[in-house]
Amino acid sequence: MNNKNICIIAPSEDFINSNIYNLGIKPVMQDNENFDYSYLNVYSNSTSQILRCIDQAYFVIICFDKSSLDTFYIAGICHSRAIRTIILSETMQHIPIILKKYPIIYYKSDDGEINLKQLRLNLQNFIQEINTEFYQLKTPVEDFFPFGKKRPVFEDEYQALKNERDQLEKQKSFIERQLEEMLKIKDTKSFRISKNNQQISSVDVNSKISFRPIK
Repeated sequence: MNNKNICIIAPSEDFINSNIYNLGIKPVMQDNENFDYSYLNVYSNSTSQILRCIDQAYFVIICFDKSSLDTFYIAGICHSRAIRTIILSETMQHIPIILKKYPIIYYKSDDGEINLKQLRLNLQNFIQEINTEFYQLKTPVEDFFPFGKKRPVFEDEYQALKNERDQLEKQKSFIERQLEEMLKIKDTKSFRISKNNQQISSVDVNSKISFRPIK
């Protein structure tokens, strides 16, 4: 099976040279061998390139920055298309109010220190959680506009649905066999049944049944 694509959206051109990316995000990407990742930023890459990357992604990592409102807009696009999205931000101050109650990874402490180890741990945990067939999207769009456009079903989800369908098919076949056995009586024109010392004999299955004592 082909690797899943991760689309990383950075807020600036020089973000690729930052410790946040090189010592925080990139090591986690390299440790996950089942993923291929693409790195784009909102200044060097065109809108069409970013949207194409998002459209082909299994999930998207968006790095918020107070100086880049474009990343907020991209998060809205991902949420509207029901794409699994991980948001990274220095602090809660950079997060729009509507998103503050949703899962976000913050990597700067109250004293201004950046904890790269904690960033890697939180990102890895988030990836493990998001990379399951049972993951439930947590976005404002899902909460308030549940009938929006959904993203396509990916391979792991397809396999889970296929397995469920196969189980249902087996149950259906079992029930059909039981029903067939029960209805075999219809292949004969008459039958005999004994019940409580009474007998039905030479009665057509489609006729009215009457009882007479057994002699």
